[in-house]
Parts: sequence; C-alpha cells; structure tokens
Amino acid sequence: MFACHTEDYDLSSINYNHYGKPKFWYCVSPRDAKRVEAYVKAKYPEAFVECPEYMRHKTILIDPYQLKEWNPSINITKLIH
Repeated sequence: MFACHTEDYDLSSINYNHYGKPKFWYCVSPRDAKRVEAYVKAKYPEAFVECPEYMRHKTILIDPYQLKEWNPSINITKLIH
C-alpha cells in the first residue's frame, strides 16, 4: 500500500497493491484536492497542527470508498495496471 499523498504539480494520489491482484490507482482530480484535504483534516486534525503540509508526508492511508461516501461529489477514477 502507498499512502495518500500529493504528487508533483500538487496532484492527489492514492494507490494499493493487493497481493495476487493487478496494481491499481485511485486518482482524484486536482479540482477536488481541497475536498480531499478537508477530509484528511477532519479525520486527522492533530497532524495539520504539527505540519500544515501534512499531505506531503505520505503517512496516511485513505479508503477511496469512504472518501466518496463522505463527499459524493468528489470524482475518483480507478486505473488498473
């Protein structure tokens, strides 16, 4: 598993590598970046107190389905490799 994080050009990224399965990525549109960050801040508020750039640390795992449940307007695309 690879933690939710911000890639180059501030793109949000979440990906999982399930044993015995193809690798796939969940991609979130840059226009939804603030919504993703709001979700993470709601779940881990103490982390942002310590570091306002917490999303760059690659230390949290986010279930994309819970993210979508929290805010159905977030566009999440699943890519399979």
